[in-house]
Amino acid sequence: MLVIERVTVRPRARSVLSEVSLLVEPGEIVGLLGVAGSGKTALLRVASGLLEPDAGTVRVVGVDIQIDRARAQSQLGYMAQNAPLPPDLSVREYLWWTGRARGLDRTDLDLRVSAGAKELDLGSVLDVPLDRLADVGRRRVSLAAALLHDPVVLVLDDPFCGLDPVQKLSMRAVLRRFAARRSTLVAMRSLEDVPAICTHVAVIQGGRIAAAKTTPEAFAATAAAGRFEDAFLKAVTGHDPGRPMDEPFDEAMPEQMELRT
Repeated sequence: MLVIERVTVRPRARSVLSEVSLLVEPGEIVGLLGVAGSGKTALLRVASGLLEPDAGTVRVVGVDIQIDRARAQSQLGYMAQNAPLPPDLSVREYLWWTGRARGLDRTDLDLRVSAGAKELDLGSVLDVPLDRLADVGRRRVSLAAALLHDPVVLVLDDPFCGLDPVQKLSMRAVLRRFAARRSTLVAMRSLEDVPAICTHVAVIQGGRIAAAKTTPEAFAATAAAGRFEDAFLKAVTGHDPGRPMDEPFDEAMPEQMELRT
């Protein structure tokens, strides 16, 4: 279980995150939605122990990540968006290096690398240099590295970035398989991928939770037309595109009123 409670980040007197709370239960895949600059990546970095909050707590399987970072991170796997991979290493060498950095035993590590490569369809490229892999292959390697120590919590930053439609379908199947028994928080930038893999969604806007965690179906139902995309726009702008045009605009959205005049 991943518990985020009232997390605030204020670099240089500007709030990047403001009292954000979110709960991710075992078996849940929670899609974190938001426009660019809304605070998605910052929240994921705090949840992974890579960014220190100014206030609030993060607990991984009951362990406060600020009090016992090593123990909490031993139960957590993090996959960054477009994480740079060393081009001169092979897939096998990179996974081995990652496992040793995490303190995994050499004998056990061989078994884990082989098992991970098989489960993520990397067996045929284990000895291929990382810079020769396609985008989907590099995503699979990053995910294999995040899963190498068998974490119970996964934090993923846009695993679909840069993938074509066929590659997305493949990655969706992989994520559904590996998230089934874990608590997974994933930042999503493509709305079309959300209903396909997420059990729940939450929306962040301006560093605050704009729509609390709920199912994709319940979230879509918050829009007048019952469309997921409309519900997202309503959450981040306050305006529902499916609302009849003769209804008044939200007073909190003067820029939309100006466009109408």
